[in-house]
Amino acid sequence: MGSTSIRAVACVTVLFVMVALCAQAAVRPIVAVADDCSTNTFVTVQPSAVEAVAAAGANPVILPVLASDEAVGAVLDHVDMLLISPGGKQSPRREQWESRLRRLADARRVPGYAPARIAEFATGRQTARKPATGGGFKLVAIPDYCTTNGIVVAKTNLVDAIEKAGFASYVMPWTNDNEVLSSLVGLADALMVGGGFDNYDKRCEFEIRAVKAAAGRGIPVAGVCHGEQVINRAFGGTLTSTPQHKGVKNPQILHRRRNVVPWTDNYHFAVLEPGSRIAAAIGAEEVVVNSSHSRCIMDVAPGFKVTARAPDGVVEAIEHETLPVMAFQFHPERMTFDDRMVRLIRIALGPR
Repeated sequence: MGSTSIRAVACVTVLFVMVALCAQAAVRPIVAVADDCSTNTFVTVQPSAVEAVAAAGANPVILPVLASDEAVGAVLDHVDMLLISPGGKQSPRREQWESRLRRLADARRVPGYAPARIAEFATGRQTARKPATGGGFKLVAIPDYCTTNGIVVAKTNLVDAIEKAGFASYVMPWTNDNEVLSSLVGLADALMVGGGFDNYDKRCEFEIRAVKAAAGRGIPVAGVCHGEQVINRAFGGTLTSTPQHKGVKNPQILHRRRNVVPWTDNYHFAVLEPGSRIAAAIGAEEVVVNSSHSRCIMDVAPGFKVTARAPDGVVEAIEHETLPVMAFQFHPERMTFDDRMVRLIRIALGPR
């Protein structure tokens, strides 16, 4: 055999080995960790459950309580295992939720339930993920809100609003492993970055990486309040304080109400850009929106255009000029009594 033929055989052999190794390393099981129903306000999961999944060589996602069995099934159809973690406070709501999960998981032959089975299930598993069969629900990933350094949480009102808009959601726990993050984003049809600002630096860093991972895949990205600010930063924009929080005397709008008990939203008008996606969703060029924030956009990120402003000039919505990315300074998930806000969420999480 000539030297050329030998080199060719060697190259083919090396390529075959590389493909085989990549195939072995490509798939890490996805384990859905069930919401433990600790509160009615947050999706919550104890960190020990998430850590156990990661330690077993699997990637965790959080399955929140969803209203319809079809939405729950849409998430289960994209995972390899279900973990119902023991401990915590039992309640009729939790018992009912876990009973639903067991029934739906059994119907789909999704194994799991107990932490002791995770390592047994995950170790050495290198099978291709089964095809999804979960009806018409597309999946939306919500990055962990990082409100603490322990419990994984997201807001239930955002989960509920996403489902009303026709999607099913799951929460992505914080991770510093970008390969894991890419895998978790890769399950989704869209990404939604929620509101709030607790544990700000850790949260922003994680969400910016998630936004970039989703945008790199070309899937729709949306954000509300803090989420708009994160998206603007992820694409190169800057933030500032609202006129109210800069100490402007007699500001036109109180963007955040202070020391109000019980807490309520503040409301004001926003002017919408004609021809924008938000104007199409609302069906008008002006709309009343809620407001609860102290920061806002200063420099709009390259590639974006402002599509809604408050009367004092604060940016209330941005849309990317070519990518399926849009975000709002207000909270449509807290205004689902208005069908237009549900439609806005649906459009934001859909293709351009």
